[in-house]
Amino acid sequence: MRHSIAAFLLCAGVLCSSRAADLHVDNVRGRENGPGTQEAPFKTIGEALKVLQSGDTLHLAANEGVPYEEVIDTNPIAKWGGTPEKPTIIDGHGATITGLRHFPAVDWKDEGDGIFSRCLQNNAWSMDQQGYWSGHPIVFFDGQPAEFRKDKVSLTERSYFLHKDPQHPPGRSTKLHNTLYIKLPTGKTPDEVEVVSIGARTILHINRSYITVKNLTVVYAADDAFATTHCKGVVFDNIRGAYCMDQGISNHGAQALVTNSRFDHNTVSGIVDVYPEAKVKYTNCVVENNLRGGVEFYSGEYAMENCIIRHNKGAGIAFNRDAEVRLSNCYVEAEVEEKRFTAIDAGSGGFTMEHCTIYNAGAAVAGWLTKNPETFAVTNCGFINNRINLNLTKAKEGVEATNIQFGQNTYTPGEFRVFGTTYGAHQWDDYRQETGFDGDSLMQTYQGTLPPHKTGLPVDTNRIGGDGQSIE
Repeated sequence: MRHSIAAFLLCAGVLCSSRAADLHVDNVRGRENGPGTQEAPFKTIGEALKVLQSGDTLHLAANEGVPYEEVIDTNPIAKWGGTPEKPTIIDGHGATITGLRHFPAVDWKDEGDGIFSRCLQNNAWSMDQQGYWSGHPIVFFDGQPAEFRKDKVSLTERSYFLHKDPQHPPGRSTKLHNTLYIKLPTGKTPDEVEVVSIGARTILHINRSYITVKNLTVVYAADDAFATTHCKGVVFDNIRGAYCMDQGISNHGAQALVTNSRFDHNTVSGIVDVYPEAKVKYTNCVVENNLRGGVEFYSGEYAMENCIIRHNKGAGIAFNRDAEVRLSNCYVEAEVEEKRFTAIDAGSGGFTMEHCTIYNAGAAVAGWLTKNPETFAVTNCGFINNRINLNLTKAKEGVEATNIQFGQNTYTPGEFRVFGTTYGAHQWDDYRQETGFDGDSLMQTYQGTLPPHKTGLPVDTNRIGGDGQSIE
């Protein structure tokens, strides 16, 4: 019998809190209108959400090769919020939720010549400056990824392209009505060729407090894999957000803890957190292979400890709008072949970085100072094989070097650019004397192939946030 079938029980004439329940969902062996027990689970997540109460635990069965095709949104369900002593828990047990959907012929407009189209709403940032999609595959024919094309006239059989509808210009409050075009073999329709494409926007969205999400992978969202909005006490543990058209995770003015997780192969960035109310801490996380950048923080307070940020097509970590950021024992690596990207792009606010390694970047730390920073301290860090170790720029007159501290760091030869003056590696002493930075730091060559500063980071990084393997 489900112990929390009612919100409260009558105990000796006094209302007392009910006991939390465990609800089970199995998309293979579950049945509709089941009781939701482990022996007779629900068939869908939606069925379980109808009866989920504050403090309950929702268990998903992980059936390999059979992802869930549902959306979890706490916005319309106020009862989900837990308490500090008894949070509501969603335990995926290794399950995957996908935003991919099968679209039959009725969902497509016949454009002629084997070309079909439909509307696909997605975030503006996942389109390039010309308005074209150029990210990971978002269309699959008969289970195989389709090829991307730049325009309609270039479509060949089993290919697609996505373009912004000019009638709906991008904007923060404007939903984008993009048009997705596909081309099928001659004479075939979407009823004869299984066409699978992205059909869900943000897949797991939380705006109720004291909810824990763990052991869950979310892929192929039109927007974010995981998102929070103006809530507190939210915990994400061992999650993965990948192959989304926006972010792997995005916290909007929320207070959250994210541990042992992975955010990879997203079209925008792995992490984008915003708003002054945001307070988020990341520990033991990997952010890699995202197309716009690795991590972006706008306003709020953030900490990253024991995290790996690597191989993103843009800045490893970027922040501004007075964000307060603290990095400890993190490893940030740009692309191995191209030293084009900035590892740490620091805007205004406060910034401390200690016991971190920056490897193979175009610029290891770049600071675009719009005002005197409250704190800008980089200590006990290793700067290995970077073209520019430090690039500090004043955005306007009156900005001083007050509260800027670089010390006890180790650098390999690279440039230092400080407020309009460039110091080559041979001008190491001039850099320290004229700026007052790094008086107790070292400049030395490093001949190894791997950075030496990895103490405290997991040896097997593939164990962070899943197995780390591609799901294509």
